[in-house]
Amino acid sequence: MTILRSLTDSQRSWTLEEFAALTNQILPDYLPGDPTNTRIKSDVNPRLIRHYTTEGLIDEPLKNGREARYDYRHLLQLLVVRRLLSQGYTASAIGTLARKRHSNELETLLEGGITVELAASNEALSFIDAIQERTGATHAAQAPPTRTIPAPQPAEEESSWTRIRLLEGLELHIRDDFKTPDTLREQQNLLDYLTLKLIYIHQRRKR
Repeated sequence: MTILRSLTDSQRSWTLEEFAALTNQILPDYLPGDPTNTRIKSDVNPRLIRHYTTEGLIDEPLKNGREARYDYRHLLQLLVVRRLLSQGYTASAIGTLARKRHSNELETLLEGGITVELAASNEALSFIDAIQERTGATHAAQAPPTRTIPAPQPAEEESSWTRIRLLEGLELHIRDDFKTPDTLREQQNLLDYLTLKLIYIHQRRKR
C-alpha cells in the first residue's frame, strides 16, 4: 500500500498514458495470487481504461482543456474493478459499485481484501427477484454473496423436479413450473447470477 498511500492526499492528476503506467505499477499488489479469471492480466492500457469508462465502471475523466486527466479516485476505482474482475466477477455484476463508493471505502476494500455485497439493483439480481415473484417464492431475498437459494424440497403432488448433471460435482435441479428466460439479456443475467453463486461457494470453502 506504500505507493498508493503516498498518493492519498495528493492533488495530482495524470494523462491517460501516465494513468495507465501508474496503475500497472501498483496493480500487481492487489491482484489475488490465484486469480479465478486467468484472462485478466496485470497490465491495463489506454484503450481498456476508455472501455471501462464507457461501461460506467469508473468515473468520467476530468478535463483540462481538451485533455483528459485522471486523479487518485480514478486510480482507486480502477484497482477495485480489476481485482473484482480477476476474482471472476463479470462487468455487469460489478456495475457501478466503484463509482458509488466513497474513496475511503475503496481504500478499505483494497486494504482488507475485497469483500462486497453486490447491489440488489444489479440486472442479474433484478431478474432473479422477478423470477421469485413470478413463481411465488417466499424466501427473503438478499444480495450476493450473502444471497442463498433454498435447496429443492421433496417432490409434492402438484410439482416435480428434473435433475441435470452438468459437471462432475455439479448438478442442476429444475422444478417443472420454472419459466426459462425468454431473451438473450435475461439468459445472460441468469448466467451471471449463477456464476456469482459458484464463486462465492468456492471462496467460502477456501476459508
